[in-house]
Amino acid sequence: QKAGYPQEDIIEIHGSWYDPSNPVVCYDGALKSDLYGKMKDAADSADLVIVLGTSLSGLNSDRVAVNPSRRSLQGKSLGTVIVNLQQTIHDGEATLRIFAETDKVFENLLSRLKMPLEVCPLLNTPEFKVLVPYSKTGKLSQKVKMYLDLTKGQKIKLNPKHNCQGAKQPVYMHIGSKEPHV
Repeated sequence: QKAGYPQEDIIEIHGSWYDPSNPVVCYDGALKSDLYGKMKDAADSADLVIVLGTSLSGLNSDRVAVNPSRRSLQGKSLGTVIVNLQQTIHDGEATLRIFAETDKVFENLLSRLKMPLEVCPLLNTPEFKVLVPYSKTGKLSQKVKMYLDLTKGQKIKLNPKHNCQGAKQPVYMHIGSKEPHV
């Protein structure tokens, strides 16, 4: 996201610490069905997946890396590249496995491709505010932007399709609940 990748193309399947309408999902929690569908489509159609710095520790999202690597055995995809310092349970299925820091791998790759490493400028925004491509009514927009202000005490309005109950995070269980949460 900080690199400028479009937010609407990012699937935060296990939730986001910074999006109150998509709280982080506990291991026994339920994933948002719309995001699950997008994730499954990506897993079933990706030609090459590059996994950076994750343990691939048995979560639902692991299929995004595993499915293309398995399809590559039949010549139906290029497979999966895993770049990580630690071992994963899927290392043996990877088309290419690199044990290294991701920054160093990409610095070397850019150098070999003779491409300059351009530093992304940081926005000078307050600590709990971020500029997002949404209108004040919560509609995704290519033209309008607004600040999402998560400063303590600020009132926010959640998307009607929020996953606060499904995430099973104790601190959020009262949101959207039909009965008081104790």
